[in-house]
Amino acid sequence: MTDNTSGNGHALTGICFQSKYLAIGYFSPNDSSELRFIGCDKIVLEIPEGALPGTDPQLVYMYLEMYEDNISTMSPRVNCGPDGLCFQVC
Repeated sequence: MTDNTSGNGHALTGICFQSKYLAIGYFSPNDSSELRFIGCDKIVLEIPEGALPGTDPQLVYMYLEMYEDNISTMSPRVNCGPDGLCFQVC
């Protein structure tokens, strides 16, 4: 986690929490960042500079949904949010 201060007094940016199935952070629109799960280097959400709207740090999270049935184990589904999160086209 990195503590930065913007001109309007907002301070917290960077990864706030990581686990095997969940990663949450506040990211600045002015920096490039990435979000990943602990112990997994194959799933990475890269956020380029300018991709987040506005000027204040934005909450971004991703989590894995694991599916299993009696026949086979299916691939996990990666979700990210919060709902309504939109990335700007750079």
